[in-house]
Amino acid sequence: DDCDDADIDDHKRTSVVNPRKDLKNDERSLLHSFLPFFDFKAMSAQFFLDYVMPLNILSTDLKFAILRSHIHQTLQIVEKHVDMNLLNFEEQQLVRNHHFLNDMDCIRFNIYNTKHSFVSSDFKKLKTKAIGKNVSCKTIVFISDFGFQNGVHRWAIKSHDSSSGYNAIGVVSNYECINDDQDYDFYVNWPDHVYVYYTNGDIDHRKDGKKAYSISSKKKWGTGDTITVCLDCNQWKLAFQKDGMLIADPIDITPNTRYYPALRCCTCKGHEYEVLI
Repeated sequence: DDCDDADIDDHKRTSVVNPRKDLKNDERSLLHSFLPFFDFKAMSAQFFLDYVMPLNILSTDLKFAILRSHIHQTLQIVEKHVDMNLLNFEEQQLVRNHHFLNDMDCIRFNIYNTKHSFVSSDFKKLKTKAIGKNVSCKTIVFISDFGFQNGVHRWAIKSHDSSSGYNAIGVVSNYECINDDQDYDFYVNWPDHVYVYYTNGDIDHRKDGKKAYSISSKKKWGTGDTITVCLDCNQWKLAFQKDGMLIADPIDITPNTRYYPALRCCTCKGHEYEVLI
């Protein structure tokens, strides 16, 4: 999305259009000769607006590209260092719609119970099969076989239908228990570590099926919402965002462990999710 240096350099060489009437030809030529030496992205946005824009020596496309670059850089700083929950609604919307899917990890949910699920060929679109009212509800878990043990990683999952059941998104440290014959559940008997954000707003850590702790974020989620998982394997922290907004402070996770992206839903009604990237 950001304009790169090569694009700006190309524009610099052909960017003098519609000069101001009070600039003489020799002045315009002199300014034009210096354009390749200016790093417009390094200038402050205010300086660019106050001193460069009024000269009217840059093409409209180049001015737009430079200003867009400044906007992206500023919003990246806001997203990294500002508690977005403290912003007003208009500010939240601005940040939420920016850079939302940048720097996302490419994940796929390629491990799952095949009896009760439909998964697209790229393993990014998931659906469960509703099994009817007279059949006991089954837990369906989708896992990525590619885990993370170092670095910082983010991925986003959109709920197209999660209107019933007890759904959860997060990470697990073991996926080998999944098969078509047994119903393993994050909440009951999942081996090793599970850290997930449930639809009722709870953030849970379970170890071998037993609750280690549970935090209520009071931020429920459901159909239409996008949940972003932020896994920091450098500081061993885990955070969740709902529609781009942080729902609670990052939680501590067990260090020196490989974590796998995970999604849990049930078959009391068909559910549908999509990995956004």
